[in-house]
Amino acid sequence: MNKKSTIVKISLLLSFILLLGGCIAENNLAIERENKVERENSDIVVNLPGPAELIQGDTGFLNGVNMALEEINQEGLLQGRKIRVEIKDDQGSFIEGMTVAQNIASDLDVVAVIGHWHSEITLPAAAIYEKAGVLMFSPIVSNAQLTNKGYKYVFQNIAGDEEIAKKMVTYAKEQGYKKLAIYYEDNSYGRELADAIENAAGEINLSIIDRVSTFANGKEKARALAKWQALDCQGVLVAVSVAQAVETIRNVKAYNSAMPVIGSDSLDVADLAGQLGVNAEGVAMVSLYNPSKKNTESEIFFQKYKNKFGQEPNIWAIQGYDSLKLLAFAIEQAGSAAPSKIAEVLRNLKEWQGVVDKVGFDQQGRQTGRQIFIKTFQNGQFEYVVEK
Repeated sequence: MNKKSTIVKISLLLSFILLLGGCIAENNLAIERENKVERENSDIVVNLPGPAELIQGDTGFLNGVNMALEEINQEGLLQGRKIRVEIKDDQGSFIEGMTVAQNIASDLDVVAVIGHWHSEITLPAAAIYEKAGVLMFSPIVSNAQLTNKGYKYVFQNIAGDEEIAKKMVTYAKEQGYKKLAIYYEDNSYGRELADAIENAAGEINLSIIDRVSTFANGKEKARALAKWQALDCQGVLVAVSVAQAVETIRNVKAYNSAMPVIGSDSLDVADLAGQLGVNAEGVAMVSLYNPSKKNTESEIFFQKYKNKFGQEPNIWAIQGYDSLKLLAFAIEQAGSAAPSKIAEVLRNLKEWQGVVDKVGFDQQGRQTGRQIFIKTFQNGQFEYVVEK
């Protein structure tokens, strides 16, 4: 690590410590927030922190949120109160993310947040929201550290890394692969998921012959690929963000065009196959929903969404929609917009019908009842693997 990089990392760490320290000193915010939202009858403010470019882009997430918002506000909550949604741009930056989180925590009108989008921002931001008594839904970040700290206000409404990793390695074993490599992105998301994959592989006696992060240069890439060949690597388990997915898969396919690649749900975006071209063939990935597994609720949602936006919803549109609808349900059940009362309802929730599944939460704030699928790109289109 060079000197400049070290200074930058130290500066970031010190900035976060100062921000978090300020929040801890202001832990009376939780009490003040409760009193304010109970006393007043104004809009229930929900913030969407994350990169505005992604939230407002073609991910479908904001479409889902806005569709839910329209439905909720047509009837109102708690005898007429409405939800007001505000996007807070953290630019995908640690420092900006901490500033956004601190500003949200200091705003007593904010009842809940749905975000952030990156593990390295979400994890420390969760500590800030917890101290300030802001309810947090995390529908994007699957990092297991989010729910192992005993938080009261933090809920992870997406499948966790352990579940995703188990699905990846189980599929690999079902395909007859015995020797696998892990290619991960060197950030909190990639490292945590790679750890979960390695642990899950060990539990079913799959051999991890190598574990590498993003190749720094051509020589490093060549060295790793030569090692895979020498050790008879039969597949590569990928733990990278969608931003790194195309380059990662191209690197693997350049080494061996027939090499199986198995990715996490972060690869499950509409344009990935188009970006990959011929390299998409045979790529498998975890998916959090299967369009063929529809129920009455999903049929209604899909039709409404298509009528409104002119396209089929993806998983991130569903995540946005379900997050706000679930929050509204919990507010009604609590009979209050106070975050502590909403959190109590969620902590004891066993079955709530979302678009796809009936879900609940355990005492750690992890979502339960979620189905996970594998889909593969075959003959120019994605096909869902039939569950055994």
